Amino acid sequence: MGDTLTFRQAAAADLDRVAAILCDDPPRELVAVAGDVERARRVGRVIVRAGAMAQLDSTVMCDVGGDAVGLIETIAHGRTLTRAEVVRMARAFGGGALMIGLPGAIRFVRWRIARSRVDAPRPSGSYYVAELAVDARWRNRGIGGALLAQAEGRARALGHRQMSLHTATDNPARHLYRRNGFRVTETRLDASYERMTGIPGRLLMVKDLE
Repeated sequence: MGDTLTFRQAAAADLDRVAAILCDDPPRELVAVAGDVERARRVGRVIVRAGAMAQLDSTVMCDVGGDAVGLIETIAHGRTLTRAEVVRMARAFGGGALMIGLPGAIRFVRWRIARSRVDAPRPSGSYYVAELAVDARWRNRGIGGALLAQAEGRARALGHRQMSLHTATDNPARHLYRRNGFRVTETRLDASYERMTGIPGRLLMVKDLE
């Protein structure tokens, strides 16, 4: 692509843009919990703006011409949430729960149980890609690969020997991950998870850095 990409640490001023990148085209799991696409967008924005869906201190933004078009959130091995982060997340998800009501809260509990069955534990010591998202208007232009390269550079600088991530079994982005050196190490399927989300299961993918 001919556009010049720049990368920077996310800041509080980016929250609205982060919300748009993550939720304007909401994840199918969020749609399943919220009940429909528009409500998923609204709930997602509330959660993001409260600082719960993406931790800004772990998120890098990708800009083109001064506009944020993508982001990647990574977690170094050993990092734990602070008490303030836990409280903020609880409040954010509480606000989201008020928007979806009792039926949505029940769906959320069912989803969490099903999701726990399809997420394999990430390898100890790996540099984890928690979130990778690109504005729908900017996809298929090399931004996702550039964000992964940025993350790999940080992983190497921190001394990590491996990167890891989870993704849906039918997520088109899995091809991007394979092109960038990730391989599937575990596949988990679950019938109730598929009935709820339309997704057969999830993959654990890793990349060795040595």
